[in-house]
Order: sequence, then structure tokens, then C-alpha cells
Amino acid sequence: MKTTPVIKMEFECILGRPYMGLVEITDQKHRAVETQYRAYKDAEESLAKRLKARDDAAAKLIRTLDEIGVHPVRNEKLSPEKLAKIRQWANRNGHEVKPKSRIPVVVKAAYDKAAAAGELQPDEQI
Repeated sequence: MKTTPVIKMEFECILGRPYMGLVEITDQKHRAVETQYRAYKDAEESLAKRLKARDDAAAKLIRTLDEIGVHPVRNEKLSPEKLAKIRQWANRNGHEVKPKSRIPVVVKAAYDKAAAAGELQPDEQI
């Protein structure tokens, strides 16, 4: 009579969780599990390489943007008075901004650029 061996199966990390167990398993099923695990590890390695390539490209882009003066937008909390002045400027300068909606980042950036260039009317200045 042929018996199915009991083996310890241990996998370091699959989607962030370790797996382990003592199981009765046929050689065929054991080979299938090992093949699937190798495929998983290969895919994980491929993904890690793609993520590294993406991160390297992003770092290079950020350095280039910084060199030419393009910086991350900081979402600062603005007072109702400041928001009203930005809306007033935006509406006078061809930007559609509703009275109670969020001011788009591009409009805020355009306002900041106009302010830095000294192009604001006295009643638009923060």
C-alpha cells in the first residue's frame, strides 16, 4: 500500500503573509505548488524591478522639475477672506470658480504667479 508523505511546507511571504503547514501531499501536487510558488516569486521580482524603474524615473523627473523651478503644490488651509480674494481675482481674469466650490490648484497657482509678479489689484491681495 502506497502512503502519501507528510511534509512541512513553508513559504516566507505571499502577499505580505507567511504560510506554513504539515500536509499530506502527493509528489505531483507538491511539484504543482512549487511551480506556482516559483511563478509567484518571479512575478514579484519582475514587479519589484518595474517599481524600481518607476521610482528611479520619478526621482529623475522631480530633480529636473526642481531645476527648472517647478515644485510640489502645498495644500495650505486658507481663510474665507483669502479664498474670497482668490475667487475675485480668478473671476476677473477668466477663470471659472464657483462661489462655494473648491478652488482648483491651477487657479491657485495662477493667482500665486500673478501675486509674485505684482499683477494683483489692491482688493485682490492677500
